[in-house]
Amino acid sequence: MSLYKAREWWSTSCGHEEEYETRSLVIGSTDSSSSEQGNIITGSLQGVLRVYQPHGQGFSIEDLLLEVQLSAPILQLELGTFTSLGGHQLAVLHPRKLVVYNLSSLASSQGTAGLQLNKLSEHVLDRSAANMVCGNFGGSKGALQICVQSMDGQLSFYERETLAFSRFLPQFLLPGPLCYSQALDCIITCSSAYEVECYKYQTVAAAQAAATKTTGPDTNSKGGKQLHTEWKWVFGEMAWDIQISRFTGSEESDIVLLGEHTLVVLNSQGQLCLQKRFDYQPVAFTMYNVSGNRNNLLVAAATGQMMVYCHKRLVWAAKGDTCPVAVRVATFAGLQGLVLTLDDAGKLVLSYMGTDPPMQSVDVRHSAEVDFAALDSEYREVAGRIQALGAPTEAVVPLQQLLITAQVPSLLDRSEDLPQDMLSGSAFSAVTVHLYLRHSGAASLTDVTLSLDALPGLHLDQDCITVPHVSSTDSSAVIVRLQARGSGVPSDNTLKAVATYASSSGEPRTTSTKVTLPLSLFCQLVAPQQAAVFKVTLDTNRPPPQLADLFQDMVAQAQMDLQQHGQYANVMSFKYTRGPVVTILVSKSAGRYRIQSDSFGAMWLIVQELCQRLRNFFSTAESSEQEHAGSQEDFAITSKEAVPLEELWASIEKHCQARQAVAASQAALSDRAQQQRAVQKRLLMCFKDRQPGSLAHLELLLAETFDQLVDLGSQQEQQQVEVETAGSQLAATVQLILQLVRYSFGMSLEDVSVLTAHFSPQVSNGGSIGWEELTEAGMTHLLANQLARNQHERSVQTTPLAQACDVHKLKKHISIVLERLSKGASLSAPPG
Repeated sequence: MSLYKAREWWSTSCGHEEEYETRSLVIGSTDSSSSEQGNIITGSLQGVLRVYQPHGQGFSIEDLLLEVQLSAPILQLELGTFTSLGGHQLAVLHPRKLVVYNLSSLASSQGTAGLQLNKLSEHVLDRSAANMVCGNFGGSKGALQICVQSMDGQLSFYERETLAFSRFLPQFLLPGPLCYSQALDCIITCSSAYEVECYKYQTVAAAQAAATKTTGPDTNSKGGKQLHTEWKWVFGEMAWDIQISRFTGSEESDIVLLGEHTLVVLNSQGQLCLQKRFDYQPVAFTMYNVSGNRNNLLVAAATGQMMVYCHKRLVWAAKGDTCPVAVRVATFAGLQGLVLTLDDAGKLVLSYMGTDPPMQSVDVRHSAEVDFAALDSEYREVAGRIQALGAPTEAVVPLQQLLITAQVPSLLDRSEDLPQDMLSGSAFSAVTVHLYLRHSGAASLTDVTLSLDALPGLHLDQDCITVPHVSSTDSSAVIVRLQARGSGVPSDNTLKAVATYASSSGEPRTTSTKVTLPLSLFCQLVAPQQAAVFKVTLDTNRPPPQLADLFQDMVAQAQMDLQQHGQYANVMSFKYTRGPVVTILVSKSAGRYRIQSDSFGAMWLIVQELCQRLRNFFSTAESSEQEHAGSQEDFAITSKEAVPLEELWASIEKHCQARQAVAASQAALSDRAQQQRAVQKRLLMCFKDRQPGSLAHLELLLAETFDQLVDLGSQQEQQQVEVETAGSQLAATVQLILQLVRYSFGMSLEDVSVLTAHFSPQVSNGGSIGWEELTEAGMTHLLANQLARNQHERSVQTTPLAQACDVHKLKKHISIVLERLSKGASLSAPPG
């Protein structure tokens, strides 16, 4: 905050392992004969009292005039005339007593002055003390009186050697800072309710004394005059300190309060004169006189900064070496404006806030005029060289990275190989995946966190695994067990693994991979079924193999003998766990495959597995017969049927209607909850009335509203389940549509990847922005960029995402995108 540093002039350490606070420091003369030379008095919470008198720059042993161990912790120090003897005495506040001492001068044989501590009076306190304030209360003359505030809010007034009276503050909880205004004859404090309270001394003295503190609003005994405030002002935060000074330039004294983040100045009537919000945390402040009636404010921050304010304007700032709990401004050895700071560990520093003069002057040289034409020419030359280098077309792969490989079995785990907690009855479907981690760099990695994410129907034995050591030579194996506990058609068949780690240089990095799970985890072979509602036909340019050869793992999982293999030559049926059946029919001569099922979305996983297994089968066969085969076209899968969009529209409408039903149920639930709160408040007002009347059937309305809340809650739970089911069906339908679009339009892998990013099969159900809104935005983006036919379509303004009321526009945009893709449009090419 400041470029300047406070320069240390004198410093010392007050003891070892002692603690100090704001009221542990006082400056003043201890003897009327030496009023021109001030003393520094400190008192620690360990009960050590010290008196210093700096004589020059740097600490010397002669500066310590007194060091004495008292019998109790020192809470606060005050210096003034408290007896009829005249001169200055020292008032020391302990937790259970108030002691007044006299400090007298001593002279040694070397002529060095010292101080002697003499006890003048002692008052034993009935209650634990918090703080105190002194002044000529009630306009009295001569010796100062002392007011001690206890921890439970009792104000005890002492005049010389006697206790005058005691009063309890009303509505008291915790003690706050205490201050006395001589001009107003008022005691000012800040309550635990963050309110500044002003009490007239005459009002406090005239109030009826209470024998014990009460907790009600009437803190004094009945029949007497109650203690009330002169005025209150809501501060809104905790006050650290309160001081009386002329800060705003008015003729009257101001009340200056320092809070946790705010400086507030009030006038004598409790009205706000000035308020300043700090952008730092203040810890202490003090007022000091500049000239005449004008005072400045010095604020110390928790960072060690010291700021000087004149009215509301910051005029100077300097950085100290400590974080003070108390700060004062005084004159020592003829030097005015020295800043005295004391931190909580007892570091006492006298410093000045000026700066050292510069050691050498700055030579200002007049530079020549700037040649803008030359600068522009140089800029163009450098820009041309940068452009000639070109940007990298591929992402830069770090030299040292974490590699994740997966080993996925094609068959399910046997029941005897699984732990008992994963066996639920006789039916189970579980698989064990081995993940291997290896670092490509020379150094090893430590504390690699592996996070696993699977679809809702799969259960992971643990989704977050910490690998303590990953070497660059040997792979670290991680065993992951998955169990299929869901039912129906899955929306995805992959397991995502993300590893987070720190590189050898300390940089955080991540590595992710997707593992395709075996088909046997989701379905099993059943007897062939011929009848079905939905059918999809795929054509290939190769003679068809037997289905038993394509799905050897499924046949082995079913544990069928060789005689049963014949019935799976041209037809094979798969049944999902507690779900529909999907059948594959193969033409005997042509390479044509028909996939059929009673559920449209259920065919997506079988279609994907069939196409992938066909590619693997023919790629292996062609590579082994490459020498004998002539030039032959590549293996291809096509679909001559139109893309069945009617089923997609039905799934979208069903999902949208389910989301709208949940939104309507949430709105009704919110209305009933608000109605219940209103009825409860009305009933509460009736019960608090001193003369309660008729409830006007409010109890019946409350019971009816509660029943409606329970019914709506159950209804919303059921509707949420319906949304999840509709979302799974929509995800499966989108998966199948994407595959049919690929084979019908002959799209490349790059185009399919772009389309999948905008027409995602990952359906989100929560929140006001769901799959429909995101897909609408994706289709609009494609039509305005890659699929735009003219400049007019590219200039379409995008609208912010909002919850869709109907899906008519979404269906229209999807139809336009698929129509343009069917005509040969490309998504991977940059927009023209």
